[in-house]
Amino acid sequence: MKKILFLVLTVVAVFFVNPVSADTLYMADISGAQETPDPIDTPAVGLAVLSLNADETQLTVVVNGFNIDATASHIHRAPAGESGPVVFSIGTGYPTPQVRVWAIPADMVEALKNGELYVNLHTTQYPGGEIRGQVSPVQVP
Repeated sequence: MKKILFLVLTVVAVFFVNPVSADTLYMADISGAQETPDPIDTPAVGLAVLSLNADETQLTVVVNGFNIDATASHIHRAPAGESGPVVFSIGTGYPTPQVRVWAIPADMVEALKNGELYVNLHTTQYPGGEIRGQVSPVQVP
């Protein structure tokens, strides 16, 4: 049942953030296994869908977290397996889904395209992050 709900929310999120087909979509599957330096054993999971507009000037992010009482969520800059600084704040407290839209500078567009951004959800128990997901492009047929 949870997998079906997760899939339905994913599809809804994709259509929500991509009303114009010229936008470029990115996703992050978020889990404790991706946390660094040490993976976190947690039932929490999440999904982020990111949409970069055709002009590459605006980034829309939708984040859903499940089985987590997140205190904050961010987009950080670092390649997979490394920790990096916060570059966008998604929210504090955590009703999900969280939706945010930002003007995105050219250096962050390049980081996005190069796989150097990740989504991190933080909790009281894991202030450095309980679940994390590296952002990667969605392959659309």
